Amino acid sequence: MAVDERYINNYFQLTLDRYYEKSDYTLILKVCTSFVPNLSAERSSKAMIEVNFPNGFAANKTSLLNLSDANPITNYELQYNRTTLLVYYASIGTEWTCFNMTANRLLKVAPQRKAYVLVHDILKPEYRAIVQYGVPPEAMN
Repeated sequence: MAVDERYINNYFQLTLDRYYEKSDYTLILKVCTSFVPNLSAERSSKAMIEVNFPNGFAANKTSLLNLSDANPITNYELQYNRTTLLVYYASIGTEWTCFNMTANRLLKVAPQRKAYVLVHDILKPEYRAIVQYGVPPEAMN
């Protein structure tokens, strides 16, 4: 069952660019988010971005790269045998906050399920956004 994204994008914008390097079975994700406040100077509270990787992929432990100076990453953790990445921020404002993460294909898995990226305010969980994604068909050859 797919997630209905119409009811989940609230107070955050979230974009995801994905690239697949077939030569070394590597999935590269660029995740970007920004807070959409009611008042112009408002920021989120503590925020977390959760990245779930597709079946058969696991995060490269040393590949997390912060691409934004305005909102530094305060902490991150890998869970479930590196299939989920949690990235924490003290707060997020209206400026775009981005990072790159690389995952390697460890196993061929068919059929593929959709993976997702979720951002939410830890103190106000109703402030959130989600994007689903999959891997291109050539990733499973």
